Amino acid sequence: MNINFEKILNFINPQFSVGGLEFSDSYVRFFVIKGEKADSYALKLPPDVIKNGKINNKDQLVAILSELHQKAISKKKKLYVIASISDSNVYTEKFSLPKSAVNSIDEAAALNLQIISPVDFNSSYSDWQFVGERTNNGENQIELLGAFVSKQIVDEYENVMDKAGFSEAAVEFPALALARSLMEFGSGLSKDKNYLLLKIGNDGLSFGMIKNRNLYFMHFISWASTYGEQRTVSFESLKKLIIEEIQKVISFHETHSPGPIDGLLLVSSTMIEQISKIISENFKTINLQIPAMKDFPNLSPSWFSVLGSALRGSVPRSQDFLISLASAGTEEKFESHLMVSFVKSWRNLVLVFLSVIIITFLGTDIFISRNIIQLDKKIAEFSIKPETSKLIAFQTEAQEFNKKVDILYDAYKNRTHWIPYLNRINEVPVDGIILKRIFIQAMNLPVLLVGGSVDEDSIIRFKKSLEQKQFSNVNFQLTNVTKSEKGGFNFSMSFGF
Repeated sequence: MNINFEKILNFINPQFSVGGLEFSDSYVRFFVIKGEKADSYALKLPPDVIKNGKINNKDQLVAILSELHQKAISKKKKLYVIASISDSNVYTEKFSLPKSAVNSIDEAAALNLQIISPVDFNSSYSDWQFVGERTNNGENQIELLGAFVSKQIVDEYENVMDKAGFSEAAVEFPALALARSLMEFGSGLSKDKNYLLLKIGNDGLSFGMIKNRNLYFMHFISWASTYGEQRTVSFESLKKLIIEEIQKVISFHETHSPGPIDGLLLVSSTMIEQISKIISENFKTINLQIPAMKDFPNLSPSWFSVLGSALRGSVPRSQDFLISLASAGTEEKFESHLMVSFVKSWRNLVLVFLSVIIITFLGTDIFISRNIIQLDKKIAEFSIKPETSKLIAFQTEAQEFNKKVDILYDAYKNRTHWIPYLNRINEVPVDGIILKRIFIQAMNLPVLLVGGSVDEDSIIRFKKSLEQKQFSNVNFQLTNVTKSEKGGFNFSMSFGF
């Protein structure tokens, strides 16, 4: 009998499929990777539902997203996504820290984000990610990419997604996702080379520099900021804009980042030949490349960036240290969803286990009863025609069998009912607390609880709640509290039933 341990583990601790959800002025796109397969759905947006990356009509966008949700999954349950909003909303800045600061990198990075922020820091969400290392004047440094976005913009997207049945595990931007998908799936691309990235989309021109497989900076020019409300644009005007902006990005790279540009990656769904000719004629030393996705050869370039978000979604949440511009608490909300699902799965597992035990005991009881009846018949037969030695042997066998039945019955009668105790734990208020693990070895041994908290006061309140619920020997030491890398605290305590 072959036991599929992977299916058992997935039942006990189900793994969520996290897809990519990209918003643009013209489309919403959803892409999810499921092992060796992938699903994708897209819906076109009416004019001005989203304009210049900002939501203009929330109700209409909720309706369209709800339709997309229905296409992706017919059940009324949350779809978890890495949400990607327009590059036009996001500002990026690269900064460096001494390598010696790696032990306190969270605090050092947070301080530097406040210093370099190009927008009002208090009204924006910001985050950072590691992009490389370098030596500057003999000092070893680590390089980080910071990103900033208006809180209002993100809050509106999160509100719309929540109403439409989506739950965001992270919020990023297309240039970051596009660099990821190109480095993972791009045919003929080297992970050791520096690439200038140019994406031409329906909202504008997006430039980026890819180095060490990471996005080092992003520069975006919207059509609206260049041409206003013009409906048509001349080819000569577009040509001039592309040449000027490429030259600006090259000059920026030469002054801010060492190393040559090994190639220019052009990602566009339209005018490939015309734009390629513009670049080739005006930047003859640059190797122009039109990338394709080796694992998705038929995928249109308009899907490349949402593929990158879906790729990020396939990474376990505990290993995702990339930029997320989600609101404070979004990741905690996602972890809460995981915890609730985990508890429900274990509850179902316990119920199934208890059901199996009950059915087993009932089956055993029926089996034993039938055997006792058969033994009684045999004894009766011997009583009619007694054969002393055989009768004694059967009586002895019956007595031994009955002893075993009594042992089984006592074991069944004295079994531990775990559900009432688990319900008692479930009744304890957990405001500000995330329960991560509960270890129950036996009724006469302490229960070990491991959790997380937004602050130390919540841990003290939780301890008092356990004592008020009449849990015995609640043992908690301040030395058992440690600070989490992502904020908040981790703690452990023990108690008895």
